[in-house]
Amino acid sequence: MIILCTHNDGGVGKTTLAVHVAGILINRSESTLLIDCDDQADFWQFYTDRIPEKSKDVEKYENSTLIYNERRESITKDLQQGQYDHLE
Repeated sequence: MIILCTHNDGGVGKTTLAVHVAGILINRSESTLLIDCDDQADFWQFYTDRIPEKSKDVEKYENSTLIYNERRESITKDLQQGQYDHLE
């Protein structure tokens, strides 16, 4: 399953929706890849309780990976092959 929370406008609830959906999936022990590309890094800060140290930062948990990727760089090297469905 792939879920994107996108919109051109700010302040429409993208981060709030993403945080809640991610929380549900993680609580269900779903293997969850979370990618925050917003320069404000609110999603990242909610889950890590810290400001990203660089423009691309990675936190790995038991059944999820959180990537802050402000410059939208390739994340291939940050993931293990076969770790997430729909990604090759």
